[in-house]
Amino acid sequence: MQFFKASTHYGDWEGTATADGNNEWSVEEYLTDKGLMNLGESVISVSLSVLENSVDVRAFLFRGKDSDSIKQALANISGPIPVREVPLEMTLEEFARLFKHFSVSMTYDSLQIHGRSYQEEAT
Repeated sequence: MQFFKASTHYGDWEGTATADGNNEWSVEEYLTDKGLMNLGESVISVSLSVLENSVDVRAFLFRGKDSDSIKQALANISGPIPVREVPLEMTLEEFARLFKHFSVSMTYDSLQIHGRSYQEEAT
């Protein structure tokens, strides 16, 4: 079974990612311009995986057009969410341009410090 969660083979580093959408060039516009998104579909997830020199980007599309109807439909699904997975051929730089601000934070997993506060030491 697949999940909407980042994963790697060993999972040595773990964390979170967050992004602000680009108002000038969105994921939806990219998919529409490339003819990859059908009418009545919306992007509910995007994944990025980098392995050595290859970039794997995928968009996950769900039937529904507005946020409220999608939330309601998702609330009524008790099992896996039915999506259409679309692989995207793009570079890491092209992926980053889909967002106004993109942030990733990872901590070494065995230390279990993710989400804790820190203070920089004076030098």
